[in-house]
Amino acid sequence: MSVSLFNELLPSYKYLMVDSRSEIGEGQIYNLKVKNLSGKSSSIQIEGLENFGSNEIHLFDLRLKRNYDLKLQNKIELIPLHTNHDLQLLIGSKDFVDKINLSQTPSEFQLYQNYPNPFNPSTIITFDLPRNETINLIIYNVLGERVKFLYSGILGAGRYEFTWNGFNDSNVSLPSGVYIYSLEGPDIKLAKKMILNR
Repeated sequence: MSVSLFNELLPSYKYLMVDSRSEIGEGQIYNLKVKNLSGKSSSIQIEGLENFGSNEIHLFDLRLKRNYDLKLQNKIELIPLHTNHDLQLLIGSKDFVDKINLSQTPSEFQLYQNYPNPFNPSTIITFDLPRNETINLIIYNVLGERVKFLYSGILGAGRYEFTWNGFNDSNVSLPSGVYIYSLEGPDIKLAKKMILNR
């Protein structure tokens, strides 16, 4: 199996590491650290999955608490919000992989305080989902009027980060002030305040 890192600056990739283990047994965990200083999107592509037969092969993003089944999706996009990515490659039986994933997946819905706050020109909004959920991430002004739909749709279990740049749905810059960001779904409504300081 090989793990390849791609970004817009390098048309090819470099072979970064070799790790040989004699047998998988019930399962093995490989810790991967990826650093991207380019500020541009990058991706990881896993090759050679066919060599592992009936074993489950998953990639777990430790920061985002998100699991990727590599037999269903062997290329993972890394967002450029962060330069460091701590990942675990899990190979083994279904029970082994499920046990690791369950121990690291968020256990409850949680909406975190945006960062930075106050902010100018943009801020990051982070939340946890313990299971697949249809959600809306919405920005309101202090009068309760919707000014921006950041996201609407289904997301899997994990931690998510969205950036808001202080513009409304019409791409008009909003004035300084207090805004409310709300995570809404069938079983959830969480909200927090943030300050835009132009």
